[in-house]
Amino acid sequence: MMLSVAMAYDFCYEAWSPEFRLRVVNEIQNYERMPVDYDKYAEGHKGLATMDVLVNPAFPPRSNHHGAYVGGAGIALLAIRNDPGADMTRIQPWLKQVEQEMIRVMTQGFGDKGFFAEGHGPSHMAANNAFVPLLQAARVSWGKDFISPRSNAPWISLRWAMEIIPHAEKAWYPNYKLNAYGSDHKWRGSMSDGGDWSQGFGALANEAQQAAMLWMYENAIEKEKPLQEFDAWTYPHRAVFAFINWPIGLEPQNPGNVLGHANADMLIGHFMFRREWKDADDVYVTFLLNKDPRRGYVRSSSGGHITIWGQGIRERVFFRCNQRARITAYDPREDGSGVMAFEMNGQHHSLAVDFGKASSAEAVVIIANPWFEAPEAFLQKRKESLSNLEKDIASGKKGDPAARMQFAYLDDGNTAFMVMNLHPKGVLPDIQQQGSQLQVGQQRYRFDGKRLFIEP
Repeated sequence: MMLSVAMAYDFCYEAWSPEFRLRVVNEIQNYERMPVDYDKYAEGHKGLATMDVLVNPAFPPRSNHHGAYVGGAGIALLAIRNDPGADMTRIQPWLKQVEQEMIRVMTQGFGDKGFFAEGHGPSHMAANNAFVPLLQAARVSWGKDFISPRSNAPWISLRWAMEIIPHAEKAWYPNYKLNAYGSDHKWRGSMSDGGDWSQGFGALANEAQQAAMLWMYENAIEKEKPLQEFDAWTYPHRAVFAFINWPIGLEPQNPGNVLGHANADMLIGHFMFRREWKDADDVYVTFLLNKDPRRGYVRSSSGGHITIWGQGIRERVFFRCNQRARITAYDPREDGSGVMAFEMNGQHHSLAVDFGKASSAEAVVIIANPWFEAPEAFLQKRKESLSNLEKDIASGKKGDPAARMQFAYLDDGNTAFMVMNLHPKGVLPDIQQQGSQLQVGQQRYRFDGKRLFIEP
């Protein structure tokens, strides 16, 4: 609401009478209203909301509400700043508080590569209602650039160029259940879910980032009729943002050439390994460690989620990490492969993702020294799942994907490995263990007790 009133005030300033402008200024700086006192999720909203409450919310930055409060209040204050009737003795301290809270949103709520403490679903409210527009407004009208000096701000939008898999029906992305809510595809119909492009283009650091976002929009969002909607669904202010921000004439760039094929959000512990940006068969592996499981406010995304997508397969594996963890290694490769390692409860664990050809697989995912119990039960469930997939394919209930999943657990008493392969249908890589070394097809891997190595 604050965002909408502020935009209307700015847009119509010269058309409105001085008396009406003054009325709007006073409504903003003297705001005192009852918000959503009627629903069961309104605990943090109880009582009258004032500008003091909005710029310093009871919700912490790791709550999706915090960014919305600060974003709306900040834009409204910037709109009336230094205008007739504006009480700068009150507005200046409020804006100082807004500046502090913006930094907290980007360093405690969102990580350095755009993952949010409560997960992608709740993140939409933290980002799209008002916070991303505030980043642009601060740079344009406040002279404060929160975008270029740090990766946190542009990656609130860039994450969709990294995460989305183009598909004929929906723009899919791994949603890392369990978070409080949210779909696993990019829905744009509501205030919170929409505006990632029309608003996001205005909060990026350079044209290369815009070109990467534009590629994803044209290949995953409006591929049938490119740029007919300009990400301006439902709400008219999104059309204004699109009119101002859309990079007309800019040549789209494959996101891999701009963002790199492997990225890690080191604050949250979210690791992204992507082989390509092409179509619905893109191979993409993610691991959400969530190294501090108490980070989320209502319900954080539980750590331990691994997703393996590509070639018609969307596999989600959950090996719960519910303890604090310390990342000890991250070694990405240009092709999207990579290794990460972490220490938890005094034990060292490591995960490797390999897109190399020597394994004969589309993707190899290895966990060294697995942190979870009952791997045999997990393997049995996955065996049953694969069997049901074949039955559904045979009966016509499901289409036949070009790939299959292979699962194996190996333990010689000293070193244990969990192996998950996405392999072409009809090609089953051979898996063998030799002590601390593992061979998949012709590719060797080694665990030194602290981290995995993908051997030359």
